[in-house]
Amino acid sequence: MAQSQYAKYISKEIIEESKYPKITAPIVSYHGDRGGRDLAFQWSCITQPLVMDQEPETSDRDQFLLLASTNMDDLRDFRAEIELPLGKDKQRQLISEPAFVYIPAGLVHGPLTVKSVSRPLALWKWTLDAKYSEHWVAADYSNHVVAPRMMDAQPPTPPGGTAPSADLDPRPIVEYRGPGGTPFRYIRTPPIIAYDCFCKPLGIQANLCAGVYGVKYREYCTAEPVHYHTRLDEWLIFLGGDPLNVETFDAHIEMFWGNEQEMQVIDHTCIAHVPPGLIHLGQDVRGVGKPYWHSITVAGTGDYFAEREKVVLSKEEIGEPMIAEGATDWVPATRED
Repeated sequence: MAQSQYAKYISKEIIEESKYPKITAPIVSYHGDRGGRDLAFQWSCITQPLVMDQEPETSDRDQFLLLASTNMDDLRDFRAEIELPLGKDKQRQLISEPAFVYIPAGLVHGPLTVKSVSRPLALWKWTLDAKYSEHWVAADYSNHVVAPRMMDAQPPTPPGGTAPSADLDPRPIVEYRGPGGTPFRYIRTPPIIAYDCFCKPLGIQANLCAGVYGVKYREYCTAEPVHYHTRLDEWLIFLGGDPLNVETFDAHIEMFWGNEQEMQVIDHTCIAHVPPGLIHLGQDVRGVGKPYWHSITVAGTGDYFAEREKVVLSKEEIGEPMIAEGATDWVPATRED
């Protein structure tokens, strides 16, 4: 079988041991697929108090931390006390609830101290390439520590369209309609929970947008049309839902890339990079044996939806089914002219 031309964009060997002895669960460590010249990412599960590094440090790149719950039923279930000094004068930032932290390039910070923790804590960390780094520093360091938006993420409303209905059935059929009322996609979208970490809407002048989603049920497909990005890099992070065993991934997800719509199968903990110009559409989640975490990370913008640099290639607004070939066995897609 011929090697996929897109295989280089999917990184599978990302499970490592932490350098901190008190972090005993496997961690995720990703250094980009272009020699580190884009984005680095780490994920760790913290279960006991520790000090991460002993001295304050600086970086030549913007860094972002999400200190988050691992409870997929309640993202507000955060049971830890954390201290993070920022600046040369070591202004202590005290964290006792989910927090998104921006550490700009050049800012003295740390050490991060987990003073207490009574439920596994997830530490998500993104480090941007220098070309994306803004070096923005607020007058008050506390403005670098913000609460992410937490939500029960329901299906989005199409531009100019009718808001879809949703209920508590984990597998409802949702009908999307365009501006003229014509259905263009039928999908199954279960309720999911999410941390929304878009920098600029949160008051941070930096170039990262990250959404973190807990997925517990089979989803028919996402509501993304066939499209590509003109300049933005996007990363799709897939992690097993057990924080103590993140490499265990039990789901089957299909993505379709390129003009030929070549299928990419995600059935393991991995990170997929979608570079500018690569044609793709949303994921078709064919089966979920165990809950998993999914992050959509976009570098190069602090407000993804405001930039509108996406080039849409399908015509779902006039009834063209926004559906991946081969996915009609779940819910029949129909076209109405």
